[in-house]
Amino acid sequence: MCNIAGYIGDRQAAPILVEMLRRQEWLDAGLGAGIATIHEGKIYHAKITGTVDDLVRETDALSFPGTIGFIHSRPDGKPFSYLHPFVTENGKIAVVHNGNCCVDEKSVKSRNAVADFLADRGVKFKSVYRYERSSYPQIKNGDYVAYGETLVEYINYLKEKTGDSYEKIMADASSEMFSDLVNVMLTTDHPDRIFVTRMSRPMNVMISGNETYIATSQLGFPEVEQVDYMGSLPQMRSSVVKKGGFEVTPYRVVGGQVTDYTTAEFMGAYERTKAALKERTINIDDLGPYLFTEPRSLMSDQLRPRAKLMYDVLYELGKSGMLTMTTEERELPWLAGTGQSAVKRFSFSYQEK
Repeated sequence: MCNIAGYIGDRQAAPILVEMLRRQEWLDAGLGAGIATIHEGKIYHAKITGTVDDLVRETDALSFPGTIGFIHSRPDGKPFSYLHPFVTENGKIAVVHNGNCCVDEKSVKSRNAVADFLADRGVKFKSVYRYERSSYPQIKNGDYVAYGETLVEYINYLKEKTGDSYEKIMADASSEMFSDLVNVMLTTDHPDRIFVTRMSRPMNVMISGNETYIATSQLGFPEVEQVDYMGSLPQMRSSVVKKGGFEVTPYRVVGGQVTDYTTAEFMGAYERTKAALKERTINIDDLGPYLFTEPRSLMSDQLRPRAKLMYDVLYELGKSGMLTMTTEERELPWLAGTGQSAVKRFSFSYQEK
């Protein structure tokens, strides 16, 4: 899945975001990176097929001004127009997301209807692409368009039509285009806030003084002298991240049912994974049998936080200082025929001192 990091505080955001993405990119990404910051009423953004290091090397992302922003990396880099962030034509709103588009009939029809509605209104999608099969929104002529581009343009439409708060619009748009995603938004209308809706996919928040960080995995958080708060943003809600804090709004995402993992599920996954990592080094792609006792135990018709459980277990193991992370090149099944090379992935081992 994709990895996201965000920051709002008093320091330049871009270098902080780059380092946060480096810390988690090899969990499950590394083939397409992008960043956005806000400064003096303008969104600065760039994206590239490749890693965060490619983004820094081949664009001026590291020098982007602004003390608020987010960064994104996805596990595939084609087509380029599907890379994040997605920015409205008027330059006012930027969106990134992480997760999967639900493939039930109701969700598919709703996403397609929104994309068709926008196309009929004259939106010229940049992400038009022909897939043999896809869960992305599909317009009448058979073309598929990126979920993120559809979402950002729909948010822009709802704002112009209703004048509602972005907190409400994020919940409404995420409900109308329901999928198992984390949606994250910046807008020049509010250059002091990051807007988030979360279904079951992970989105963690850390507060340190006047600075607030968000990340897909806690492994992405920088080391700071003082941690005032660390936790998860709530599921199926619209939240607003601000300097030194966050607010959970009354607006809910509807369209599916979310069930969190239990303490017993976490402890079982923790102990099994710890025992396995004591025996040998294991790549993140091969941890599933130790984390989950049944292949679908956290993947029923309800949305279950499978990825969050994995990241939470790894983070808790890492807090002991005995978890070692290395990287290895891996050929992944979905890279076959794409012309893309193998990607790095984290491998883990655990040795008690």
